[in-house]
Amino acid sequence: MKKFVSLLLILALMLSAQVFVASAEEEPATEEPMVITWLGASPPLTDDTWGEQAFEEAFGVDVQIVRAETAEEQTVLFASGEVPDFILAGSVSRLADLVDQGIVRPVTLEMIEENMPGYYAMCTSYDPGFFDKGIVDNEIYAVPRYNATGEAAIGAAIRSDWLENLGLAVPTTLEELEAVFYAFAQDDPDGNGQDDTYALSAGGNSGAMGRYMFQSIFGIFGVNPLFWTENEEGELEYGFTTDEVKEALKLLSKWYADGLIDPEFITTDARSSGTDVASKFASGQIGYIDCLSYDDYQWDNDGHMSAKWVANDEAWQQFFADNAENPTEMYKYGVTSDFDDSYVSKYYINLAPVANSDGTPGGYVKEGNVNSYLCFGANTSDEKVAKILQILEQEAMDEDTYMLHFGPEGLQWLQEEDGTRSYNPNYTEEENYHPQGQILGYGWCLFPMYWSNPEFLTVISDARNDQRYERTLPLFASFNDVSDALTVSLPSASEYSEITSTYITNNVYMAIRGDIDVETQWDDIVAEWFAMGGDVLTQEANEWWDSVNG
Repeated sequence: MKKFVSLLLILALMLSAQVFVASAEEEPATEEPMVITWLGASPPLTDDTWGEQAFEEAFGVDVQIVRAETAEEQTVLFASGEVPDFILAGSVSRLADLVDQGIVRPVTLEMIEENMPGYYAMCTSYDPGFFDKGIVDNEIYAVPRYNATGEAAIGAAIRSDWLENLGLAVPTTLEELEAVFYAFAQDDPDGNGQDDTYALSAGGNSGAMGRYMFQSIFGIFGVNPLFWTENEEGELEYGFTTDEVKEALKLLSKWYADGLIDPEFITTDARSSGTDVASKFASGQIGYIDCLSYDDYQWDNDGHMSAKWVANDEAWQQFFADNAENPTEMYKYGVTSDFDDSYVSKYYINLAPVANSDGTPGGYVKEGNVNSYLCFGANTSDEKVAKILQILEQEAMDEDTYMLHFGPEGLQWLQEEDGTRSYNPNYTEEENYHPQGQILGYGWCLFPMYWSNPEFLTVISDARNDQRYERTLPLFASFNDVSDALTVSLPSASEYSEITSTYITNNVYMAIRGDIDVETQWDDIVAEWFAMGGDVLTQEANEWWDSVNG
């Protein structure tokens, strides 16, 4: 009997083991999340931030953030063999550089349409040839990022207090602007008795920002060194090669020699540091600035310019503190293009482009409907590219996902009882405040589709948004503009990428500093540009121009 019971127990154990094995075989193994390496703008300062966790939860991936913001840092990164799966390129010339170096891979229009159906339909409804703007060497190497506020100019600002201290009017012509600049540099505009002010500076240490360097001064002459422009014969010519750029450089070189231009303009950051151009303007080191977006100037104590201005003025700080619970009052100020006594304290004037000596109105750079390019590393698989496209689609077209750009509820934004969202009036006082969201990891790096969908511009609907879109943007949209006539990448752009990027900026730097005599040497430099491949690019630009203009 005992043997019989023992046999039954053995059989039972064997059956249990078989069932367990069968169950184990039937239960699928847990799939590891896809790993995506990500190189974006303004990356989080540390790993495992709120933004990184929110991104991974939203998309079911393991994202690994790569930090290399300047072109130099990226060159070192790529040379080490590390090429991220996702790469943000800030300009079409930077895109051409990446293609030329073999850093990025092409994608097909079918892949974009299949994985980004909503974004594809939206962009092509505004511009049927929109995705052609990501073409290099006859292939699509990037998804252009639609810019829903591209009609707003990169405007200039001038210190009203310096003008008033010196008894000067808001300049409207080049001659008046030049007189103001000399006064700013030589007549002690801040009244401190010291020779410590300059008229203007630039963010020369900022790679893709090159097209914004002294852009308003070049714009007075109707050009930009890095833009293609239509000449009187109806043909395209590169701005760098025009007589207008030469004339602008003569003027800038004279201003530099006379001490009007900050000698640190080449090494100064365009934004995002305590010593950038905005910081110098806000702290009274320079009196004129022309490299920021309209929302940076918005009087909300958060815009890149506004926050730094307020930080340098106790009366403005008190105003925002007193009205922290009254958004309507706190965000009541729009921008102005003339003197305005209604402001709390010192303020800046966003002046209209001044006219040239012949009366021709100048213009500011406008970004247009593309302001960056979403690229994929050369070794990124089709499967991973498809996943990244799906991520970008969701960021652009799904409202809840779009909101991740603004960080967690309660920091930058608040959920109201009626279901609407509003900006937190105490945002800049919060422990984890950062103007680019780099402490908690929200913002541009992981969520680059901000401002890409016009329907989401007012997802936070309150007095601050009214200030931005009703009392700030319209002024900048009204300014005359200087735009790039070429809206695609040329077939040979990657082969000759240097002569549309670093070659241009380096020679502009040297011309302004006086290392090059513009009067006697500039024509030879332009001839060298054509010999280095500029003639090929000019021919291709005009072939494209003829094809689109019949």
